[in-house]
Amino acid sequence: MDLSSLLNPAGDTGAKKPQVPQRTASLAPPLQHHSPTTPLLQRQASLPTFPTIQSPMEALRQSPPDPHPFQEQSSSVSPKTVMSRKRSGSAVDMIQPPPPPKKRRHEIPIWAVREDSKKARQLKTNDRQPRHPSPLQQAPNAAAPPATAAPPPVTTPQVEATPLVERSLDNIKPYNDLVRVVANFLWESVILGPRLGSEGHVEIEAKLGTLIDMDTGERLNLPIRSEAVVAPSTGRTRFQSLMSIQQHKALNEYLNIAARKSLEGNRVPIEYVHLYEMDTLYLLPDAFISSLSPVTQEVLSRSKNRHHRVRVTRDQKTKEVKATIIKVRLADLEVYCPNDPFDYRISVAAEINYPHPIDGLVEYTEQGASTARGKDRLTYKHQSFQVDLTQVTQKTNASKIHELEVEMDVNQLYAQAALVQQNLPSQYEKYVKAFLNYVTVTRRAGQDSMGN
Repeated sequence: MDLSSLLNPAGDTGAKKPQVPQRTASLAPPLQHHSPTTPLLQRQASLPTFPTIQSPMEALRQSPPDPHPFQEQSSSVSPKTVMSRKRSGSAVDMIQPPPPPKKRRHEIPIWAVREDSKKARQLKTNDRQPRHPSPLQQAPNAAAPPATAAPPPVTTPQVEATPLVERSLDNIKPYNDLVRVVANFLWESVILGPRLGSEGHVEIEAKLGTLIDMDTGERLNLPIRSEAVVAPSTGRTRFQSLMSIQQHKALNEYLNIAARKSLEGNRVPIEYVHLYEMDTLYLLPDAFISSLSPVTQEVLSRSKNRHHRVRVTRDQKTKEVKATIIKVRLADLEVYCPNDPFDYRISVAAEINYPHPIDGLVEYTEQGASTARGKDRLTYKHQSFQVDLTQVTQKTNASKIHELEVEMDVNQLYAQAALVQQNLPSQYEKYVKAFLNYVTVTRRAGQDSMGN
């Protein structure tokens, strides 16, 4: 079932660098945890709420008029007194008549001059120079000029752009093609996908990385100049979710600044958590699989792993078990971003709960080596989204890799999809667009200091 049949096919329902702190210390000041008082995804409001950008012309119209716009400022320097000259008996006063007024040359208005002509270039250059410099632009030791009558005010005609009354030829705002493709992908793989109930849940996340061309071994290079969804894998590309330490630091800096700024004004605060965890894989007993529901068993059958594994997450300091799950990836969608340092992959995965004790489980190994890995994770929660910046350390060889993931609250997606299915006003596509906005700002963050 295609989402396009449920949504309006022609309309879009939505529309100095500080020093980076060390990883061993807290990377952001303690944030106050606030819960938004207003529930998200209201029907009458867009999600998320973005600030209105006011044009200069609107600001000018809304500002109160100056009652004395051209009143001359008082000067602290007294005007010079004009002294009369003492006449000499042998001298004859010569009264010089004023020079005849110069004939004003006809000036061509700027809109009537060709853009590539010498006159046009001269007019544009003159426009950048102030004709009447303010007192602050004069030399501090310069003598004040004699007091004269105020010059007539120079008025600049206010030219306003033609207001847009309608949004398009048929007064419908066209949908965003990228957002619609992702929305359809999530509709098919999540909304129409398996529901695990109490046995687990579905996870939706976007991971930053690089699309590798299998023929060249280098980053994919397509003859396009904008972001685009790549067709399902045909064996020609692979996704590599790695980044350099410089990129990791730049993203760390950006997220910390964003967390601090979210505490200012009327914004929704970003909740910050620094976690130290350890993941260990264990083989899943066959007896447990037979105890699951048919839907969950069908999900497990999609796993590409020969042996199902239980991932046990522990706190590195207290050794407390925090989660025991079986993770199965269900669907992927890869997006190529030629103008940014990262591509990204949107993944849908099922996380099945393992509610039994882990005592007696056999650890999964590769060629006899442990697959356990430590995670130094920085988590930033904002509205219905979460950004995880993780430094992963392999237990066997102590090598480090760096990852960034953006996760959405799948329950909000389910709620908005239910409204679509009931033909009620829904924020489904706007919610997907907000998710992509979070991915976009993170992948572009600090790209001036990040290597590709």
